Amino acid sequence: MNLLQTIGCSTLFGTLSTSILADSGLRVEDVAPPHAVAVMSLKSSSSLMERARTAGIVEDDDETAWVEMIVDVIQDGPDELSPLWEEVFKSEGAMDALSSVGMGAAIWVDPAESGPGALTIAGWIDLAEAGEQFVEAWNATWVNIREFPNVSTRTVQGRSVDVLEGDGGSERMSSGMWHAQEGALVLMSNDQRGMERLFDVLDGTVGDDALAHADAWQDVRDMLEGESIAECTIFIEPLFDAIAVFDDMGIGRMVQASFDAAIGPMRALSFQSGMGEGDVLAEMSGAIWMPDGKGGMLELMATMDDRGRLPDWISPSAIAISSMHVSFGSIPDWFRGVVASNPFLMGFGQLFEQNEPTIRSMIDPLGERMLMESTVTRPLTVDSLASVMRIDCTDPRSLSDALAASAPQVGLEPREFQGHQIWSTDPLQGMAMPVPGLNMGRLSMAVVGNALFLGQDGAVEAAIRASGTTSAEMPKWLDQADAYIPQTVCMWGARDLEAFMTTLVDIQNLQMKAWEEEVKAEDPELWEMIRGELVDEDEAAIRERLARLASAVGPLAWFVESVDSGFKIKIRVLSPHQSD
Repeated sequence: MNLLQTIGCSTLFGTLSTSILADSGLRVEDVAPPHAVAVMSLKSSSSLMERARTAGIVEDDDETAWVEMIVDVIQDGPDELSPLWEEVFKSEGAMDALSSVGMGAAIWVDPAESGPGALTIAGWIDLAEAGEQFVEAWNATWVNIREFPNVSTRTVQGRSVDVLEGDGGSERMSSGMWHAQEGALVLMSNDQRGMERLFDVLDGTVGDDALAHADAWQDVRDMLEGESIAECTIFIEPLFDAIAVFDDMGIGRMVQASFDAAIGPMRALSFQSGMGEGDVLAEMSGAIWMPDGKGGMLELMATMDDRGRLPDWISPSAIAISSMHVSFGSIPDWFRGVVASNPFLMGFGQLFEQNEPTIRSMIDPLGERMLMESTVTRPLTVDSLASVMRIDCTDPRSLSDALAASAPQVGLEPREFQGHQIWSTDPLQGMAMPVPGLNMGRLSMAVVGNALFLGQDGAVEAAIRASGTTSAEMPKWLDQADAYIPQTVCMWGARDLEAFMTTLVDIQNLQMKAWEEEVKAEDPELWEMIRGELVDEDEAAIRERLARLASAVGPLAWFVESVDSGFKIKIRVLSPHQSD
């Protein structure tokens, strides 16, 4: 699957996961125990689907294309099921029916008297609002499945349950599926324990051992803001408990210690998405829950500070920009903590000690503000998309001397540009095939004024030319996104979604065509063998649909705030910016 198809599928999944799901009455926090690994729920929002249509994000032919993609996936299954579901999905109002389906799932590890316990996955699908045709199709599917020799029927809490035995299961995790239906509600689990918890909640019994009663659940939920349509929460310690189920060597526990030291003592990661208001088409709220205090790399980026004004060197052709504070001077101590967390990293610690003076000479002159910019030049070429990073520098002379002493040792070559010395290298020279997003070309760095610039060669040159000027015009989309970012944050960013989506696809297409021409010229026989895998007859239609989608959305704005309990994240997709 190429980048264009991937974006198309991601667009479909994103639309489904944030707009087509309804509230079944069940709650994942009632089903899951307090030691849950992860919980996910997708709820109804017909209004979001309607808004997407009104805004031009979703049009009739888009919905038709999505239905065709769903049918294609279904047709990869058993032949006897495909005609039935094809008829359902191609019926009038199929996407509206899908927009009312509700789902939820929970994953946890049930502890055992000895050993790591067993992994349980339980969830549901609510077809009540989807209509009788979906319920009938599901029922007919299971009529066929019940004929399989590995399917049996059991009674659990007075209900009839289908048990589809799987291959390769164990006491640690069943590979089968337990299935039950109550009207339009479909319940599924990989073992009996999960099915029993689903039945308990369905009967109105929420045990004292439910996640809903855990302080951790409420603490994480309190960090999230806005309407919730799609939710996902992962608890880090239970996640490592789940890894331990399949880890007889105990490596996961060592990785957990290194994770806390490297990333920080994160205890949960949670996101929810929903519909915005006014100029905001959609928004996502996130939380990094760290009740034990900050640490690791996240602590190095936790400084809340005034964003200030954008620097003069920002290009009018910028399509993405982001900024954060990083305590570069604390990196050596951070690295020692990571090494101390795992005996297998001892060799890296010794290597660091040997090279610490050189490393110190490079990072001690740095400040704490880092700003990144991506630009696109036209007409488009394979090198049109470029990125550059600017890091404040408190001692430019010392940093220049350190670069002159160390850069040649790692293969960086010097050259002069407008009175400044640039150090460059091509890390991907000789790569056999272009990789989307990795066509970086020559990477360069240079000390200019009170800053260190790092990035693609052309982008660094452009930043040098613009440094010190006072007449640069800010992109219109950036002005719009800026209004939705607080002045005091620890990280923030914005992106011109329309330009980014279309440019990335077009540049990938140019890269692939250039590579294809090279293969065709150098090895005609190989070209004839692989061309069928590369040529996509439907690419033009997909690109046209993607371009229309891109034109219906405006910039994306995001920011991160450091709070006592961790970090709060906000992402907003805005309506299209108005051009003059």
